[in-house]
Amino acid sequence: MALIVGLPISVNYVNGRLIFERSQKVWIIFINVIKVLAFLISMHSVSKIIQAPLVRMALHACILGGFAINMITVIKRKQINTSIHNVTKLSRVVNSNIPIGNTFIKWLLLMHYFALTIFVAFMTSFFFYQEWENYRESEAFPLVTLHSNYDLCATVVFFSIIFSFCVSSNICGTMLLVCDSTYITLSNTIKAYGKNLKTRFRSGDFDQKSLTAETEMLNVITEQVEMADNALNMCAIMLYGMFVCLFYITVSIGFSKEERFKTKMVVGYIAWNFILAISLFRRLTMSGSGVNTESENLKDVSVECFRSIISSCADEPTLLAFSLLFGSIQDTNLVVTGGRIFVIDRSLYLTVAGTMVTYGVIIFQTNE
Repeated sequence: MALIVGLPISVNYVNGRLIFERSQKVWIIFINVIKVLAFLISMHSVSKIIQAPLVRMALHACILGGFAINMITVIKRKQINTSIHNVTKLSRVVNSNIPIGNTFIKWLLLMHYFALTIFVAFMTSFFFYQEWENYRESEAFPLVTLHSNYDLCATVVFFSIIFSFCVSSNICGTMLLVCDSTYITLSNTIKAYGKNLKTRFRSGDFDQKSLTAETEMLNVITEQVEMADNALNMCAIMLYGMFVCLFYITVSIGFSKEERFKTKMVVGYIAWNFILAISLFRRLTMSGSGVNTESENLKDVSVECFRSIISSCADEPTLLAFSLLFGSIQDTNLVVTGGRIFVIDRSLYLTVAGTMVTYGVIIFQTNE
């Protein structure tokens, strides 16, 4: 799926190296060159074709955001692939029976491609049918002085805008699934570790050696959470930026007074756009906050284990080993972030909701 849009993410990862076939390398280079050309044309043309300033700004932000996520993924490809490989390996070590990634990945992929189909269908209908005559007359075609076929130039520009927007959406959807599956796997791993620890203390099967091993495993889990966050935090914050842009597009078009945005097709699209943005925002927030939730649950488990070992007849070396484990669990803060700026947790719901209400009020008052 990642290779389709030219993202260098591969399951063939051996000894710290990405393994791509020659045809895959050629495709990645080719599609990225096409993306750069389409990006340049669309960024130049959108400002001249779309007259509504807020809609123009939001569309620019979506195209630019997808391009930025693409560049981040290319730059951090080794970190991302290493993190995915290590998290998967760690999950199998802690408990081979826990699921890796999202168990509903097939449905998510189906929704992803369905959403892309809606995007392509709407933008094609909007540019090539509903607004063809209006937009083709705008002074937005840098090649028109070099080419006598005006319709061809208009087609190239419209295709570049549609291609850039849909590729940006596809890239964002792909990286959302990567972040979602990584965060879910990490939270499941932390949960399994806490469950194994609780079972060990309830059965009384603990000694200095086993507790030292549990402390080492906790350190490995902590290291992998930090590595995953370092690899994906910039993608996460850009994804949140894209979700906010989708919200802004909905609000901007909803309050726009242009008649071209009042048709049934556009109204239906912005309704779908809003529902999709909420769904994607919820998906990333729930999976990211799961890591923090399981970290807090692990601390509760350590308190329960503390009560169990106090009432037991453990020797001094065992108590010392447990004190190190207990201190490590209490001091460890297992979280994933958006660009190291904010922690991904459920408080983001209120933050974004407040932002959108404020934005909507400002746009409403401006239009009045």
